[in-house]
Amino acid sequence: MGVDYVRPQLTSTASQTHFVRASKYLEQVPGAGEWFAPRPDMSMLVVDPKPDVRATELVAPLPDGYGDLPAPAPTLIVRCEGGAVVADGGYVFARGGELLRESLPRREWLTGMDPLWADVQRELAGTTSPSGSTAPLMNIRSANYFHWWVDSVARGWLLEEWLGADRPPLALPGAISPMQSESLELLGLDELHVLSKPIERFREVVFTSGLAYGAAQAVSPLIGRFGEWCRARLGLEAGPEPRERLWVSRGGARDRRLLNEDEVVSFLEGYGIRPVDPGALEVSEQARLFARAELVIGGHGAGLTNILFCAPGSVVLELFAEGVQHASCYQAMCRGLALPYGSATGVAESAPGPREDFTVPLEALGAIVEAGLKRLRGR
Repeated sequence: MGVDYVRPQLTSTASQTHFVRASKYLEQVPGAGEWFAPRPDMSMLVVDPKPDVRATELVAPLPDGYGDLPAPAPTLIVRCEGGAVVADGGYVFARGGELLRESLPRREWLTGMDPLWADVQRELAGTTSPSGSTAPLMNIRSANYFHWWVDSVARGWLLEEWLGADRPPLALPGAISPMQSESLELLGLDELHVLSKPIERFREVVFTSGLAYGAAQAVSPLIGRFGEWCRARLGLEAGPEPRERLWVSRGGARDRRLLNEDEVVSFLEGYGIRPVDPGALEVSEQARLFARAELVIGGHGAGLTNILFCAPGSVVLELFAEGVQHASCYQAMCRGLALPYGSATGVAESAPGPREDFTVPLEALGAIVEAGLKRLRGR
């Protein structure tokens, strides 16, 4: 149709009237795990109405100014009777044409563009028979390794866990990456529906918000159960006791590069910590490697997502450039996965900022590593 659907946007007027936010019905929730129907074409199940959030176990006090983790949103499963799915991004539209707000990750994309809205209306008004039932697996951020696991693969787990045999086929666009294909095959999430059109109408669309809706740092505590499921599916639970100590290199990253990485790698070798580049490994190799790790350290980046496969009690240490004083999605993962966490800051190459290259002083690095090893000795 010649329209870029990667970031569909609606006019400011439409944003007030042409979307529905499922979470606004949370006041009507009868209880965890109970279905209710807030409107004739929609039923909902709230997995965790009040997420039970534990405090992160820290190996050392966090740097000054480090922000608090935001509270996670309740995890929803929504059934829309009728409706449509947009292939590029997995956006869900209800039978009446409203955008399901939870299927659009960022609020600011609600302003500015009407072509998608018009095309959805035409599809919903079509006379051809709709396809059966489906559940969109991907969203706009699924190309990123962190969001692929925590937003997308987690949807497959949530639907299998709470719907069982009633879980519909997972909807995917026509082309996915080798990493994504391998992940789904390894986990047995292979009942798929390949979306055949840019916008496809269905008899029923089942949507779940994943485990980091609203903000990457707001990871649901359900990440712990998801990690257990992943390790079980991949046969990692009965492996050897964790002994590996890993430095997670960011390989060919374009930003947030550690400028003194060679010096850091040499320094860490004295602690028995060896470098790995997760991006150079198959998914199965990454999972096995991190399942054997008792300590993981690296700069903020998607490679740290593999802590999902670590055994509870493994230590995670994260490095930032100065000025990046915000809560981390990996700290939030550690909170739910029962992984002790620590962080240290380095010196930015130029102005402090979230994507600046930086240098980490060996003194600061040694201090956080020593704190992590002390935590391991105290297990």
